[in-house]
Amino acid sequence: MENKIQEEINEEIFMNQNTLENVAVVKGTDDNNIYTNYKFPVRIPKQYTGDFMVEMRASDLRKVRKCCEKAKNNKFTVNELVLSIAGITIGAIISAIVGKIPFNENSFASIFSYNICPLLSVGLIVFYFKSRKDNMQNINDLVEKIEEYIIDPDNDTENGRSEE
Repeated sequence: MENKIQEEINEEIFMNQNTLENVAVVKGTDDNNIYTNYKFPVRIPKQYTGDFMVEMRASDLRKVRKCCEKAKNNKFTVNELVLSIAGITIGAIISAIVGKIPFNENSFASIFSYNICPLLSVGLIVFYFKSRKDNMQNINDLVEKIEEYIIDPDNDTENGRSEE
């Protein structure tokens, strides 16, 4: 079966040999596999004319992809919820002032609007900024971890391409 496929491929190459110049070389081996090599002109876009290829280990690429998958799975942060509750408590304070709720120690609305909401809003805003700072630090740590795995093409001294 495989020899028949190889014969068909060779026949097609032979028929096209007059019109195409060495498009593909197909070789059969003893292990019943067919291997091919293609030969074709390469056209390089202008944006890549001064560019070069760098090698990267597959294990490093897997590590980078794993880090990216972890980052993509993080959909919702508590920061958003805390900030929205802080905004609601600030709105309650402003509503109490605009609604002219009297500052009376016996009224639940007064105690909630003038005592609990300011403390709650300040605490939630402080928590939000601390949590946001930690979140930004986690992002910076992730970026540094990824940078450890990937090659810096501008600082590739091994191949003599250093920009320094």
